[in-house]
Amino acid sequence: MIGLIGFFIISIISVITFTFEHFISQLLIGSIIIIFLHELGHLLTVILLNRTEDREWQDFRIKITANSIEVQHPRFKSRIKNIIVASAGVFFPIIVCFSIYILFDGPIIGLLVFLSILNFAFILPCFPDGKNILLNLETEE
Repeated sequence: MIGLIGFFIISIISVITFTFEHFISQLLIGSIIIIFLHELGHLLTVILLNRTEDREWQDFRIKITANSIEVQHPRFKSRIKNIIVASAGVFFPIIVCFSIYILFDGPIIGLLVFLSILNFAFILPCFPDGKNILLNLETEE
């Protein structure tokens, strides 16, 4: 009888552990996808806006360090363009994830939508995107 109860308890712990590990792996993969979409939003916007100022479309750098990844580019003449670039990283993942959510269904899709909404926090002034937006709102043209 004790062997049966022990087997039952071990089975429950195994299922809980597998489910938790599965969730953690989905969370990690989802976070990587959102980070990629965030930076892709900046990158695509920089490429488009470079053409409006007669720059080469590839006038940018992608800087990857141990704790960050960022798209670096010369500042645009218009502060509105700089605000658009800074906010594109926040809005692009939301647009992409909600579009995918409308077309498809699944647990990882719901997690991506949730993470893209959390990504919206980067618009706060304590993060680089929010600082860039605030800086461009305060400066005179």
